Amino acid sequence: MRTLKAIHIHSFLGIIPLVWFLSFLSILAIGTFKLGYIPQYGNPVDPDTLHIGGLELLHSILFMMSIIAFFGWITVTIILLSFYKNSFVFNKTALVLFAIGVTGFLVFKYVFPGFGAWVFD
Repeated sequence: MRTLKAIHIHSFLGIIPLVWFLSFLSILAIGTFKLGYIPQYGNPVDPDTLHIGGLELLHSILFMMSIIAFFGWITVTIILLSFYKNSFVFNKTALVLFAIGVTGFLVFKYVFPGFGAWVFD
């Protein structure tokens, strides 16, 4: 029974980074749609002027949750692999969603930093 609860927690923690990434892309898409171009850091128009305060708040909350979920997911993965080597099977969907969320963060942090910085501005 404990294994089942741990697997559900593991799956839930794996989905949170993707949900954050979707909120990030939503802000970037709204900015692109309203401005007519993909905004980057240093753009004279701040995200605050787009009147999406609720989405920005959600994005900030999800970002903090994603940081916690990232480390929590790694910790739960190590625990499950340590104690339940033979019976633990990764939830492939949660694993892929986790990878998409984390990869999206890394891409916008290191490959396209101007776009990420604009959203976080």
